[in-house]
Amino acid sequence: MLDTNLLKGYIEQLPKSVVEQMLALYVEQAQQYLLDIKTAAEQENQELWRQHCHKMKGAASSVGMTELQQQLAQAEHETNTELFGGKIAVFEQLNSEGIAQFETWLSDN
Repeated sequence: MLDTNLLKGYIEQLPKSVVEQMLALYVEQAQQYLLDIKTAAEQENQELWRQHCHKMKGAASSVGMTELQQQLAQAEHETNTELFGGKIAVFEQLNSEGIAQFETWLSDN
C-alpha cells in the first residue's frame, strides 16, 4: 500500500522532521481534497470530479500511497456520476489506512 522505496529516499535525503511535516501537510490537504471530491459528486460535476481526483492523486503519490493513487487515477476518468459516491468511501478508507501505515513506518525509521 505504501511505496517504501520512495519513503526511504525521503528519509535518506531529508531530516526526519521534514518528512513528518510532509505527512502533516498531506493530511491537511487530503481533508480538503476529499471535501472537494464530495462536493463534485453531490453536484454530479464530472469536470470538478476529475480535477479534484487529479489533485488528490498527485498528493497521494507524493507520500507513497500507491493504492490510493491508483484508485484516484482510475476514478478521475469515471463518467458515470452514479458511481461517484461509492468511490468516495474507498478513497476515505484508503486514505485513513495509508496515513496510519505512513505513521507506523515513520516511527520505525
